[in-house]
Amino acid sequence: MRRLDEAKGRGVNPLMAPSRDGRFIWTASQGRLGKVKADGTVRTEEHAELTEMTGLTPDDEAGAVWLCDFSGRLWRYQNGLLRQAPLEPRLRINDAVSLVDDKLGRLWMGTSGGVI
Repeated sequence: MRRLDEAKGRGVNPLMAPSRDGRFIWTASQGRLGKVKADGTVRTEEHAELTEMTGLTPDDEAGAVWLCDFSGRLWRYQNGLLRQAPLEPRLRINDAVSLVDDKLGRLWMGTSGGVI
């Protein structure tokens, strides 16, 4: 077993989620999003905007993964593009701690104040 970050010499506590087809694991950590294949091959991309990551979903049918951070920002990554998803202004989230999707494709964000 080896650390995913040993080449960079950084300590991380990555979030992990399996890919829909089971060929790799998605990982997200401070400023990085990556894929880890079963043979140990690691591909990462730098994304400075990804900070304090608290949630990562497996990829959906369209191949997109969803991420959230402690500040309540929601991100969508698909086809090499990372975009912040707009949230309704009435949803004031500043302490998101988890993110899951359900079989109907809905996203659920856990916060210290409840579930959104």
